[in-house]
Amino acid sequence: MRSRLQLWQLALIAVAAFGVALGGLYWRQRSGFQRDARVLLGALPGERATTVYIDADLLRRSGILTLIAGSKSAEEPDYRRFVEQTGFDYRTDLDAVAASFTPNGSYFALAGRFQWPRLKAYALAQGGECRESVCNVMDGAGGRSISLQLLSTQLLALAVNPGPWGVMSVALGRSKPPALFPPEPVWISGPSSVAAGMSNLPLAAGLLLAPVAQADTVTLAFGPSGSDLQMRLEALCISEERAATVTRQLSTSLNALREAITKESASKELREVGGVLAAGKWEQRGTRVIGTWPLERHVVEALAGGQLDAR
Repeated sequence: MRSRLQLWQLALIAVAAFGVALGGLYWRQRSGFQRDARVLLGALPGERATTVYIDADLLRRSGILTLIAGSKSAEEPDYRRFVEQTGFDYRTDLDAVAASFTPNGSYFALAGRFQWPRLKAYALAQGGECRESVCNVMDGAGGRSISLQLLSTQLLALAVNPGPWGVMSVALGRSKPPALFPPEPVWISGPSSVAAGMSNLPLAAGLLLAPVAQADTVTLAFGPSGSDLQMRLEALCISEERAATVTRQLSTSLNALREAITKESASKELREVGGVLAAGKWEQRGTRVIGTWPLERHVVEALAGGQLDAR
């Protein structure tokens, strides 16, 4: 059953992770964006959650989804079989995804085009169980389940939980969307402990995120800025004094990073990642600390294609 779990994750769940990492590649506005994002996020459990939103349709229309995904010939055989049997391919059929990662499980609301009879048949073929518009596939080895439900013709709910039928916790209008709603089309927001736990980040990114662990919540967002892009990090602190401390430490880290990438001993990774991050700036607005980084389109495309050389 482990291979079944991996297949479902690759086909549906991993779309969210892939979008978080590369979803900042956007430079065109879309009317109705906030309305759509609020509907999707309002369907997910939100208590003690890290939330994510990705507008996949914008990535596709800008041509960046193709750049990120690469050639179809390079896809995993399992994913190709999944597409053949279900008729769902994120390249063409996924428009947006919202995710909520909680202590009780991971929940997703996906907007797009779904062929429920084929998805249901696929779940049954993997040894799952279906009840009308809800299906559940158990992972016997891991003790988790993948469950999915068709909420409407263009909205699919998905959940990964220790127990079965977790997707029943996803429902339109279930939760109240975040009060501070990022205006950008792609973002991730959650407790600062999420940033503190990212031990696998490049050194340059780790240097800047370490001070942010003192904040209450952290939001990382990507969106347009003129003809290029901008990455924005917003840290909400419990007091203005704490925000001032975080701002000072971030400024110190940023200056240290700028000095480090100029040294001859600097690694290629430090030069590439640090060169982008060193262009950022910080400011304090009351209890909030806001950092912004300009991202030129050609640099973003190079990063997505793995072609950015040391500068």
